[in-house]
Order: sequence, then structure tokens, then C-alpha cells
Amino acid sequence: MIIALYALMMLFSIIEFIVFSQISIKTTSKYMFLLFGLIIVCNMGYLSLALSSNLSEAILANKVTYFGGVFVPFLMFMTISSVCDFKVPPFLVFFMELISVFVIISVFTIGYSDVYYKSVDIRRAYGVTYLVKEYGPLHTVYTVALFGEIIGCFIVVIYSMKKKKCVSRRTTSTMMTGLIAGVLLYSLERAMHWKVDVMPIMYVIFELMLLAVLSRTHLYDVSAVVAELYDVYRQYAYITLDKENRFMGCNDLAKEVYPELTDVKVDSKDYVKEGDFYRDIVLWVEEFERVGLSAINREFDKKNRNFRGTVKSILKRDRRSAGYLVELEDITRQQEYIKLIRKYNNDLKTEIVEKTKAKNEADSANNAKSNFLANMSHEIRTPLNVVLGMDELIIEELKDESKNAEEKEKIIEEYAQNISSSGNLLLSIINDILDLSKIESGKMEIIEGPYHFAQVIKDIVVMFENKAQSKHLSFELEAEGSLPDEVRGDEMRVRQIIINLLNNAIKYTDKGSVKLTVSARKYSQEGKRKVDYTINVKDTGKGIKEEDLDKLFYSFTRVDEDNNKNIEGTGLGLSIVKKLVDMMDGKIEVKSSYGEGSDFCVLLPQELLSERSISEYNEAEKKLVNENVRLFRAPKANLLLVDDNSLNIVVAKKFLEQTGADIKECLSGKEAIDLLKEKKYDLVYLDHMMPGLDGIDVIKAVRSDRQNPNRETVFIAMTANALSGARDYYLKAGFDAYISKPIKKKELLNITGKYLDQGLMEKESVKELYKEETDQKKEISDLNDPMNTAGSKSEKKEIGSKVEEDKKNLRAILDKELAMENCMGDEEMYRSLALVYLEEAEGSMEKLREHYDKGDLTEYAVVAHGIKSTSLYIGAKELSDLAKEMELAAKSGDRALISEKHEQLIKSYKEVCEELHKEL
Repeated sequence: MIIALYALMMLFSIIEFIVFSQISIKTTSKYMFLLFGLIIVCNMGYLSLALSSNLSEAILANKVTYFGGVFVPFLMFMTISSVCDFKVPPFLVFFMELISVFVIISVFTIGYSDVYYKSVDIRRAYGVTYLVKEYGPLHTVYTVALFGEIIGCFIVVIYSMKKKKCVSRRTTSTMMTGLIAGVLLYSLERAMHWKVDVMPIMYVIFELMLLAVLSRTHLYDVSAVVAELYDVYRQYAYITLDKENRFMGCNDLAKEVYPELTDVKVDSKDYVKEGDFYRDIVLWVEEFERVGLSAINREFDKKNRNFRGTVKSILKRDRRSAGYLVELEDITRQQEYIKLIRKYNNDLKTEIVEKTKAKNEADSANNAKSNFLANMSHEIRTPLNVVLGMDELIIEELKDESKNAEEKEKIIEEYAQNISSSGNLLLSIINDILDLSKIESGKMEIIEGPYHFAQVIKDIVVMFENKAQSKHLSFELEAEGSLPDEVRGDEMRVRQIIINLLNNAIKYTDKGSVKLTVSARKYSQEGKRKVDYTINVKDTGKGIKEEDLDKLFYSFTRVDEDNNKNIEGTGLGLSIVKKLVDMMDGKIEVKSSYGEGSDFCVLLPQELLSERSISEYNEAEKKLVNENVRLFRAPKANLLLVDDNSLNIVVAKKFLEQTGADIKECLSGKEAIDLLKEKKYDLVYLDHMMPGLDGIDVIKAVRSDRQNPNRETVFIAMTANALSGARDYYLKAGFDAYISKPIKKKELLNITGKYLDQGLMEKESVKELYKEETDQKKEISDLNDPMNTAGSKSEKKEIGSKVEEDKKNLRAILDKELAMENCMGDEEMYRSLALVYLEEAEGSMEKLREHYDKGDLTEYAVVAHGIKSTSLYIGAKELSDLAKEMELAAKSGDRALISEKHEQLIKSYKEVCEELHKEL
């Protein structure tokens, strides 16, 4: 009887496998297929065990049973999870598979291991063979896992019934019935102590449950096919409905198009008929039913995207409709391509016309380039011929034995000067061409950052005053003190634009004046404060013909060649300006009267950072000058002076010696870093611009080194950029304060007393040394300050006459009065500084030549920066101004100006040194 039952269960499992393969072989998961197959193997093992005649046969049959049955609970859990669309965590899958594998290995090693079975014996009852087993620890683990898997099946089904968004109630009810029936049967076996193992019956019941799910809920099965198909074609969204338009499922893309589907449950018509889904989908389905077509297509727009919706019938095996498949394809790109094609077709005729026009323009441009190259050939050959000719003459002079060495030296020096002048002109021509090439190739970028517009104007005034004076031209500046100062933009390109315009104005003006006018308009744009600077450069020069105005900014074009052929340069300056202005979203216009002069107007938009005006900026820069000085003693203090210029070291050390502090000095950034690692200093005075590692590099290295004893030490920047408006820049870089060069005793002692620990000072030594000065002398740079232009006409006239008078006084090579003022009236200190200045002069001139020859503008600016500050100590004001002009030119990349005035700087430097020798 029992054997017949086992045989019947095996037969049922084979029949169920065949039925299953016919119904769902294409849509089931791998777990479902394995489950039906392994149940056959398991039932075969149970039958073989019942028929076995000895222990060996029984053990072999038991192995077959476990080979099929050990994975069945795991596969049941995975199958139910698949049907209920429940994602099982990967680690849990791995854990269940691992336990099953261990059980298989243990069962197959009976006699060698007692992990699963400690002992096995054979018994017979009711004509059936069965095993009497004493279980090991692994069996307990497997039993726990088995119950866990069965409980997991119940949890998944209950979860699906509650959520009711993935599986219909009919499906979940069927699965729950099968699970409960199996568990009840197993419980009866345990309670009644039956000699028959009910597992084959449970397996057959579970297979019947799955077949009922797959056959009775036929639309689910079809939806599974759809899901599998559309998992490959991920660009499609799909929705399935049954014959009564009940919702049966969709993918995530469909929910993205119709968010209301997120809350619609399976087997439900619970969607708002007035909603988008009903209007776009259900009405199509109803039309599809009414018309009776095999498919129906509709196009519609949704969320700024274009879709094509296709309705198809889902057919059963008997070719009857089981429901509807709605396929949504995103055709946005296709529509865009169609529009582009249509646009292309519509514009084809216009394009042919434009190409013809472009060809004509290209021919004109090529002709312009040819003319330009012809002109450049002349421009380049002229200085090059001079260079080669002078070189040949120098060689001949060296071979000429009729002249003595002194005569040869004078002649060769003259030839060398000609070579230098021609070489500078050649370099300027090449630089203009390279700049334009960089812009047109797209390699030049606008790099924005905060800067002070007032300082840009001041620096440019300093640069062009002397240049205009050398041509006997009047240079004027008109700017209101209320102009905004703190802005964000590309400072270097703004400078380059104004410099190129002023260079051009002075170059083409032989008499009269050049005037720079600046105004501004503040406004808001996209939540940001903006300012439009309007910059006018007006001259009384040659002017431009009306017919040449349109081609004024063309590349490779030079207007009025006949009248301007004697003016050096490439004629690319305005083309570069136009391209830079366009890159900054600005505008440029020009008005000109031929023979009377020109007026260039540039509008540059910049981001406004604060409401501070240029007049407030000027007052802030002067604030430290009017502070009182405190004289004190601090013999316990340790101070470090870092500057690549010995002259600055001498001045600062001389002023600080009266404090009695221990003063250490060094001449490079690298040496400073080494010193700061060894010892704690109370204050560090650090130069900004130094060759190699500059002051900012040093402070970054110290602040970032947690082991450095000076990580929290006060650092005071010593810089000749006193008027650069860079106070915020230095503070952000890590400095605590800064002092300008040339160093003033009042400022140095004031700032030292402010930041030095009061505990290091002798209290009784602190006293007031200087009273605040009420009448401050105005420097020439202050008279050029834009905020001074707002005064009355009489005041302007009075100031202008004072400027001219001061300029005459400064024409002397050395201003002894200025030098003594910088040396606090100390003659001995002046002589010491002069000696140090002379000692360093030859090296500085050599570095200038070296960096000039290499074209290294960065290092050239560093050396010029040093000459600018040290020359003021010994009263060489004109040389200091020239050095400042060259420093600014190097920073802004104005190679033409550097080429023009490099030899003048060297010559002036030599003249100052000669005068110093005479003075000493």
C-alpha cells in the first residue's frame, strides 16, 4: 500500500512536470524549472528506499532522495519569491545554497563523517524498508534552515497579499492554500508518528499549486513573458490590462510616464478616469476593441517628451484574447531628428547662398592674409636685415687691425645697440602674431577672480604718463571717485584691453592729447550684482577714414597703409582687443574723424563684489601711514627677516635693532622654510615676490606642516605692492598683516608693536614717538588718483601745476631729500644702503638681461619689482617708476612695452649707479 502510494506520487510528479513544461516553459524562472525536475528525483529516491532489501541499497536510495530533495525547500522559497516579485537579498540566497551543498556532501560521505548522520540502520514495517538514523549537528542546522525557508514562503505570500501591487489575489490565495495544506499534512505525520514519509505528497501538492497559478492566472504568465522581453528592450515602457481593463502590471518606465500607476494595485480598476492614464491608454484600448485591428498606434506628448503608444492583443493558446499590451516608445530623439531633417531641407537653398557668400568672404580673407603676410614680410625682414647686417659689420670690425681696441669697442657697442633695438622690434611683431593665434585657436581663456578696479586705473596711469610725455603729449584721466572698486573678472585681460587701446592712441598721435575716461553703471542680473564699466580712450591723432571703420578690427588687416607705413607694429592690437572684449561679453565701438582723432569706447561687464568706491579704496590704502609709532624694547623677542634683496634686509634690520630683539635674516624662501622648522620665532617678516619659492609658497608650507613650531606664528608680508589693493589677497593667503615697501620706520614699529606678544616687551619702554601728522605730502601717484578728478576746475588747475612742478623736481637722477626721508635723516644709514645697492646692481642687471633673453616674464617681473622698491631708498624715483612700469607690463604680458624699454631700464640703472659712486 505504501509502496503504491510512493509510486503514485512519482507518477504524479512526472505528469506535473510534463504539464508544466507545456504551459510555462518559456516564461518560468530557472528556480521553477529545477524545482519540478528535482521533485521527480526526490520521489524516485523515496520509492527506491521503500523497495531496498539491504543497508547498502537503502543508503544509496537515501542519497538519491537527498540529492533531489535537499534543494526543494530552497527552490520553493525562490519560486514563490519570483511569482510575488519579491527580491531576495543575495547573501541569503548564498547562505541557503551553501547549507544545501554541505548537507549533500555530508549525506554522500556516510561512514566517513558523522556531521549529518552519527549512525544509520535498516528497518522494515508494513512491507516497506526505512532507515533508523541518529542525527549529527548539521542535521539540526538544516532543520532550522528548512523551517526558515517554509516560514519565508508564508512571509512572502502574506507581504504580496497586503501590498497587492505585483500579484493578483487569486494567485496569492492559491499559493497560501497549497502551503497550508502541505504544512498541515506534515504536522499530522509528526503528531501521529506515521511510518510513511509525507514529503512526496507535500511536493506533489505544491506542484499542483504552482500549476494552478500558472494555468488559472494565464494573464500573469503572459505578463511574465512581456516582463522578460522588455527587460532586454529597456527603452520601452509597457502596461498590461485584462479583458475588463483591470491593471495587471507595468515596468518602471511606464510609472515614470504615468506616476499614478505607482498606487494602482494588480487586478484593480482603481484609477481616476479623468486622469492622464485613462485618457491616453484606456480609451485607446476601447477603440482597439471596437475597431478590431491587430494593433493601433497613437503619438502623444508627455513631460516635454514625445511618445508612440501601440496597443496589441495578448492571445491565449487558443488564439483568444486574454488582455491587452500597451507599448510606449520614447520617440523624442526621432522627432528631433525629423525636425532637423526638415529644417535642413528648408534651409538647403539658403545654405547654398550662404556658402557662396562664405566662399567670397574666405577669398577676401585669404587676400587679406596674403597682403598681411606681404606686409609682415617687410616688417620682419627690415629689423632682421639690420640684425644680420650689424652682425656682419661687427665681424669685420673685429678683423680690422687698423683701429685700436678703444675705437673698436665704441663702434661695436653702437652696432650692438642697433641689433638690440631691431631684435626688440622683431620680438614685438612675433608676440602680437602669437597672441592672436592663441585667441583664434581657442586656447586663450578668461580666468576670473576678485580684483580692485581702482588699482588697474592707477597702474595704467603710472605706465602711460611717461610714455605720453616722451612724445610731448598731454595725458588726462577723468573718473569719478564714486566708481565701484571691488569686482570679479579677468584683471589681466582688462589691463591688456586698456593698455592696447592707449598704446594705439599714443602711437598714432603726434601732437595734442590722449584722454582716458571711465564711468560705470550698476545693475542686477540673475540674482547677481553687476557693473558695466565704460572705458573711453580719446586721442587727437590721425583718425580713421569712414570707409575703413568696418574693417578696423579685422585680423591681418591694416588700414590706411600709405599714411601709417612708417609706424612700427603689426596692426593686430585692435583685433586682439575686439576678440578679448567679445570673450568677456562686452562691446566695443569707435568714432573717428580722419585727421582729427579717434574715440574708442569699450563696455566691460564685471560682477560687483561690494559697494566700496575707488575713493574709499584709496583711503583704506593710506590708513596705516597716519598711525602713530610706539618705541619699545623687546630683548627676548626672536624675529626673522626673509627677503631676496639685501637692501630691504638692511633697512628693516636697522629699524628693528632699537627694539633689542634677536633678529635672524635669510635671502630665499627655501632657506626660510628650513629655519622655521628648527626654531620658534615670535614674528616673521616675509617678502612676497622672490625667485623660486615666493612668500606665499613659504607660508603655505609652514601652515600645512603640523610639526612646524611656527605654524601659528604671526607672518607679516613685506611687499612693494602697497597700492595693489591686495590686502584681502594677502590675508586669504595666510598672512596676518602686511607692510609696504619702501619700508617706513613708523609703519614697521607700529605693526611690530601691534602683533608682538606684550609679555615680551619692557612695559616702561612703551611711549609715543611720533604725533599724527596733520599735513601729509601728496605723492604724484595720488594726484593721478581718479577720486581727485571730482574737484573744482580751479583745484584741478592748481593740482595740475603742482604735478608739473613736482615732475620737474624729479627729473634729477637722484633725489637726496627723498632718500634722507626714507632713511629717517640718518646719513650713515643712507651710505650703508647705497653701498649695498651698488653691490647688488650688477647682479640685478645680469638677471634682467638673462630673463629678457629667455622671454621669462614672471622672473623678469620679480627682478623689476625688487629694483622698484630698493631704488626709492636711495632716492632714484624715476628709476623706481620705470621699474614699476616694467613690472606691470611683465605681469600683463605686454612684451611690446618690455621690448621697447628694456634697454632704457638698464641704462637708467647704470646712470643711477654712476651717480651713487660720485655721491659716495
